[in-house]
Amino acid sequence: MTLNSSCASQVQVDHLSSTNYRLAATLALIAVLLTFILSITAVTYMSKKSIFQSATRRILIFNILFANLHQVMYAIFSKDMLSKGLYKVDEPCDWLVSERDCVPYTVLLYTGITGMILSQTGVLIERAYATFHPQNTSRIRSNLAVLLIIVVLPLSMYSYPFILLNDPLDGFILTCFIPAAHSAHRANMFLFICLVVTVLNFVASVALKWYNKKLEYSYRFILDKRFKQRQAIESTLVICDVTLSQFITSLIYSLGVFILRMYIGIIPLSTFYSLIVWVYTVPYTACLLPLILLIRMASMKMKRKRKIQDTITPPNKFEEHFSGLKKLWDGNKELED
Repeated sequence: MTLNSSCASQVQVDHLSSTNYRLAATLALIAVLLTFILSITAVTYMSKKSIFQSATRRILIFNILFANLHQVMYAIFSKDMLSKGLYKVDEPCDWLVSERDCVPYTVLLYTGITGMILSQTGVLIERAYATFHPQNTSRIRSNLAVLLIIVVLPLSMYSYPFILLNDPLDGFILTCFIPAAHSAHRANMFLFICLVVTVLNFVASVALKWYNKKLEYSYRFILDKRFKQRQAIESTLVICDVTLSQFITSLIYSLGVFILRMYIGIIPLSTFYSLIVWVYTVPYTACLLPLILLIRMASMKMKRKRKIQDTITPPNKFEEHFSGLKKLWDGNKELED
């Protein structure tokens, strides 16, 4: 994928001018646009009316920022590639960019990817802590959230510089999506780590959701604990649902790109390019974050309204039920007579 000249190969020209690439890029860009709109809505909603405690809300907003950072960089790269495939098919020597020039942009892209995955881990840690230590104050949980953010930020920022360690950056690539050629091994290692963390997040969210469901059931008839723990349990269940919904797209990205890169020397380059645009599902992972948050927050709001209505209306329901029994009793008496 890296050449010693700045001229694109015929395979690369065919790839960017293909219907397959244009369709994949267009759908991903729609996801990017939706991410921007949904993110503004989600952050506004969380700031005004939120089921989340302040510590959880901070990490979620931080995660949304990472998601939007990735989407901005993805939109810039995709616009450039679509433009080449549409208007510069006859100018392949203007297509490739140097690995060195790509570095600052790719750093931002990888910061977004790593930040989304690690922020997901961070919010699960915060929710697990809130679940198993409910007696601790919100101040302690807020300090934990700040600590998690402090850890996640540098790890995310230095993910791509770590991949480029000792790389001469002397080649040319089709797009800044692609890691430098001499760093292929560490790029594969990065994907493998993403895969492991994604699976661990999935397992943790399943376990946490199961435990909180069990906790919710055990508090059904203990009114004091039921009302005190309701917000914590509800917010944890929402976080778990967000993680579970993002699992498939995160898995497709980390595992799919990892497999394709491992077999790049075996499969035809045209096949690699045709598949990579579909397994790069990070734009959809980023879009799912605010989307699922909004859906689950809205459903929780409706659930609370129903609970309030159920609390208010039981006397009427009891009267209706008693009236029905009385009619049934009177009917039976008439039959006996």
